[in-house]
Amino acid sequence: MATGAWATGLCDCCGDTGDPTMGGAQLCCCACCCPCMIYGKITEQLSPQEDSTCGGNPNATLAYCALGPGLTIVVSMITGVRPPDLSCLIHTGTRGGVRSRYGIPGDSFNDCCCTCCCECCSLIQEYKQLKLVPSGPGGQPMQGMPPNTMGQTGPPANVPYAKPA
Repeated sequence: MATGAWATGLCDCCGDTGDPTMGGAQLCCCACCCPCMIYGKITEQLSPQEDSTCGGNPNATLAYCALGPGLTIVVSMITGVRPPDLSCLIHTGTRGGVRSRYGIPGDSFNDCCCTCCCECCSLIQEYKQLKLVPSGPGGQPMQGMPPNTMGQTGPPANVPYAKPA
């Protein structure tokens, strides 16, 4: 996979996840039924915290859930009208962070379109990017590395790698 490209396509939902604990179908179901959990796992990989709970960054997960499903349920119950899901506003910045880490071209407008119109697919693509492509110092993809299948952040002990230039 070349630097500066997504490891998977936006609609490649059920393929290899790079995560031995979660297969493609599981990830797809989880992203559709509980997007807050997948979002939390993505934010945890972007900026790990020692005190993280619920499988990710608790503050980001809470904000994402409050603006998405939480706000939708409350407003729907009060007014009887379903408002738009606003979690995509937070998710847009996170998608930009993944793009930035891997040098993937794009802009905030396209990120917003992906997160608002294809939330589940966008979450899956970002999750897979962080799992399948190991990152080295400074978050840059490491050159000469096989896909990261065990969730490690560096090279396996028995596989040499070339340092990024």
